[in-house]
Amino acid sequence: MTVKGLTTIGGATVLLLTAGAGLNGCATAPGSGDFAAPPVGTVLHFQRPKGAAPVGFRHKIVAASGDELLYHVTNETSEPTNDQVRLYRGLFSYAYWRPGRGWVEYKFDRATLAPLWPLKVGNRVDFPVTFGFAAAKTEAEGKAKWTMTERGRMTFAVRRRERVTVPAGTFDTFVIHRVRNFTLVAPPHRRIAVERVSWYAPSLGYVVRQTTQTMRVSRRGQLTPSGPVTVFELRKIDRPGSR
Repeated sequence: MTVKGLTTIGGATVLLLTAGAGLNGCATAPGSGDFAAPPVGTVLHFQRPKGAAPVGFRHKIVAASGDELLYHVTNETSEPTNDQVRLYRGLFSYAYWRPGRGWVEYKFDRATLAPLWPLKVGNRVDFPVTFGFAAAKTEAEGKAKWTMTERGRMTFAVRRRERVTVPAGTFDTFVIHRVRNFTLVAPPHRRIAVERVSWYAPSLGYVVRQTTQTMRVSRRGQLTPSGPVTVFELRKIDRPGSR
C-alpha cells in the first residue's frame, strides 16, 4: 500500500491510497485508485431509524490497505461484541472474526468486483462466491480450517444517484443493489437469496444507509420477499482527533 496523504472530498477528510498489498497480503484488484477510504481511527455510528427496535453499532476503522479496510464493530445496546470485519471498498463485508465463535468468510475473485468502479449508474457485476466458517480459538486456526457451507452467486448493480439525509447529515450517494443467491452445500440443499440495498457515499468511502431483506427463490429462479426489511442508518461520525 502507498499512502498519498489526506485530502477533503465533499466536506469529508479521506485517506488516499494506491494499489498495493491488501490486508491478506495479496495484490489488490485494478482500479483501487478510484476508492478513497475513511482515515484510520474514524468511528461510524449506525442505528435503526425511529419506530424499530433500538439497535446501534460502532464501526471503528483500524487498518486500511489498498481496496480493503479492517474495522472493529461493537454492539452499543446489548452484550458488547468485538468482531473484526474485513470490508472491500467500503461496500462488501466479506469476512469477520468473532471471538469465541471463529472465522466466517466469503471467498471471491477481487478482480470481478473492480469493474464496478468508477461508480456509474448502470454498472453491474456478477460473480461466483462461496461462503463458509470455522469454529476456532484463534483467527489463524479459523482460516486454516475454513469449511464451505454455501455456494452461489453475488450480483452488484448501481441503480441510481440519490441525495439522502440520515441522522449524520446529507450525502450524495450511489444506490447499489446487491443480491446474494446461494444454495446450501449440506442436504436438503435449500436455495436462499438475500437482497441488500446500500446508499454509498463516495465522499465518505462508506455506506450511510442500508436495507436488507431475505427472499424466496422459486424453481424458476424468481425472487419474492419472505421477511421484513431491516434498515440501518449512519447516526454520527467521529473523526480522528475530533475529541
